[in-house]
Amino acid sequence: MDFKDREIIDLVQEPGKLSYSEIGDKVDLSITAVKERMRKLISSGTISESLHIPNPEMLGLDICAFVQVLMPVPTEEENFVEKIALVPEVQECHYITGDYSYLLKIRVRNTKDLEKLIGEKIKTIAGVKRTNTLISLTTFKETLRLRI
Repeated sequence: MDFKDREIIDLVQEPGKLSYSEIGDKVDLSITAVKERMRKLISSGTISESLHIPNPEMLGLDICAFVQVLMPVPTEEENFVEKIALVPEVQECHYITGDYSYLLKIRVRNTKDLEKLIGEKIKTIAGVKRTNTLISLTTFKETLRLRI
């Protein structure tokens, strides 16, 4: 990946879809060169071909919660990761440092749904010893944009 690839990646993160011609004008490459670089960036997995991000609140998903999960037995962690990957309400799962093992980002409609999710889907996974839940009251910044 060179400087031109990084410029292209920075541009395709902007809201709205730029044409190959517009990208080419901004990075001083031909349309063909931009198409080829985009093809390579997509096939290598460096960027996603297309991304449309829905607004959770517009879909009735008013609760954003962060759940810390303690897994004291390392041999049960692989099973946890496999099971949690199947839970659609879990947007993110991070292996973390500190007093807990994992941090989950969850989106649900209301607190009853959150309670049910934690009690029936998360705490029932083998090896989960304890959870700690934080509910976000307001989100001031949330982005997928990466600094290149």
